[in-house]
Amino acid sequence: MDAREFLDTARDPIEWFDKADELRTSGDVLWECYASKRNGASDIDEYRRMAAYTTSVMVYAMAIEAALKGRLLRQDPNRIRFSFETNGVGEVQSASIKQFAVGSHNLEALAESVGLIAKDRNNERREVLRRLTECLVWVSRYPVPKAVSNDQKARSVVPIVYHNRTIREYVDEMLNELLEDYDGK
Repeated sequence: MDAREFLDTARDPIEWFDKADELRTSGDVLWECYASKRNGASDIDEYRRMAAYTTSVMVYAMAIEAALKGRLLRQDPNRIRFSFETNGVGEVQSASIKQFAVGSHNLEALAESVGLIAKDRNNERREVLRRLTECLVWVSRYPVPKAVSNDQKARSVVPIVYHNRTIREYVDEMLNELLEDYDGK
């Protein structure tokens, strides 16, 4: 991929929505692995089920991140910053995304920036996004966070049921809203 193709793809909200849709589908497959065969499962089967759950949550978080970035590109493309490197005659040699308006993996901040959650309200959706961010950044990927302080408790994976709803129900609701005008591939 050359710099021009990179820039054209990176600036296209549909590309981000396509990726969100792909990730959601992958998350659904993992969720179904988790949801199947609960009763009478061996310890190994239970380990695999929970591994599928943990990974599905991370993939769902990645889907939401891609959908939020697509929505941001659609609503306010001026908030995305790119960096370019040119040769001596001004031809672009490389390009990169420098900043996506807010912290790159902070789903809560991204959701605020596109209006998915209100800035001054502390609701269930905000807490779910906060927990999904933790999964995206470390819980589903590493045994410990990059850093922790004594007043900050590192948490485990997002609970399967949160306020009487599954995490998948929250994810579906948010992705349906973010992708409501997306036609898909």
